[in-house]
Amino acid sequence: MNDFNQKVNDFTTLILETPEFAELKAATEELKKDPKATKLIDDVQAKKETVMTLQQTGLPVSKNQELDLQDAFANMRSNPTCMRLIKAQNAAIQIARKVCNRLTVATGIPFSRGGGCCG
Repeated sequence: MNDFNQKVNDFTTLILETPEFAELKAATEELKKDPKATKLIDDVQAKKETVMTLQQTGLPVSKNQELDLQDAFANMRSNPTCMRLIKAQNAAIQIARKVCNRLTVATGIPFSRGGGCCG
């Protein structure tokens, strides 16, 4: 393995050893054991996908569809397993953003603007 690949592997190992990623792993494992939480997340995803598809095709989203999506989000947020996962995901995203911000500062190239993995 060349030196660059080794450094990437070492960096990845460091990131994965952070408390944020340990919590993300634990929250993901907890979700696997909680079918109710899994169903709540799946429900949000399905309703969100429906609304987004309608919006992207220029079709109207009904008030009932909007309310159903809001209710699905509320139900998901009221579940402790779901909230643990959401918080863990947000913390892991912050780590990724810090990496992108460092790359931006070091190179002058805006890695963290305009979308992409860190935008």
